[in-house]
Amino acid sequence: GQMMEERGVKLFLETLCPGATPEDITHLCSLLSREKYHLGDIIWEQGSASNNLKLLVCGSLISSLDDENGATETIYPGSTIGELGLINGTERLTTVKVLSDEAVLYNLSREKWETLIH
Repeated sequence: GQMMEERGVKLFLETLCPGATPEDITHLCSLLSREKYHLGDIIWEQGSASNNLKLLVCGSLISSLDDENGATETIYPGSTIGELGLINGTERLTTVKVLSDEAVLYNLSREKWETLIH
C-alpha cells in the first residue's frame, strides 16, 4: 500500500542525499507528487524539456532511443529517471513508456528542485 511506498521513497531519498537529516527527508517527501500510469503510457518523449525527475516505486518502465539501433533499457522500482536532464538542463535523451500493467512514480518538479538546491 501507500505506507510501504512512502517508506521506500524515504529510503531512496536517504541514499540520494547521504547528508540529509530525517527532517530534510520528510521535507523532500512532501515535495514529491504521486502519479499513476498504465501500460503503454508515455512518461516523456525523447527531445522534450527536462522539467522534473521521477522515482519509480512500483511497476516497470522501458526507456528507448529513437534511432536506428533502437537501444532499450528496462527501469525497475527504486530507480530515478530524469535527474541528469534536470541537473544539466538538457533535453530528454530517451522516450520512457510504462511496461507493466500499472506504474506508480513520485515526481519532483524543477520548481521544487530549485527550492532544494538554493
